[in-house]
Amino acid sequence: MSAPRRFEQLLAGGGGLDAVSALQYIDMETYLPDDILAKVDWTSMAISLESRVLLLDHRLLEFVATIPSSLKLVGGAGKHILKGAMSSRLAADILTRRKMGFGVPLGAWFRNELHDMTHDLLLDPRTRQRGIFRPSWVEGLLRTHDSARRDCSARLWAMLCLELWMRRWIDGSPSPVARAA
Repeated sequence: MSAPRRFEQLLAGGGGLDAVSALQYIDMETYLPDDILAKVDWTSMAISLESRVLLLDHRLLEFVATIPSSLKLVGGAGKHILKGAMSSRLAADILTRRKMGFGVPLGAWFRNELHDMTHDLLLDPRTRQRGIFRPSWVEGLLRTHDSARRDCSARLWAMLCLELWMRRWIDGSPSPVARAA
């Protein structure tokens, strides 16, 4: 079923929710279980770590569902009640900072632990022969990143993923990472 159709069905069964509550309901029924929580589960289980998502306790969620949206979203900012409740325990810069995920230190890895693999793979004759990336540009990007003048990790990551994908699915050979494992 398409996402828009699924959203329509969820909204139809939502009992006439206001916009904020409807979006929260859709997130609870789709994005959280099908994406975010699944990723947390896969990654934590991969290293035998049991994780808990405390703010998703069913009793808390049932209570929060009864709170009017006007108290959840105040002045365009979310988590108004939670921030108010935690204001005496958390520093103001924590309470007011933008939402942020858990970043992976690719920049540092590409300069250290993954330096040789990155250079070897992106400068490999097989990669060059594809003609997707101009070799002089790749060399310059690697030099710029290695010198720490600029973080080029997003581009390097995209290029590595593409090349590894090409080797696996187009060339039909296992990736260097798979061979090393």
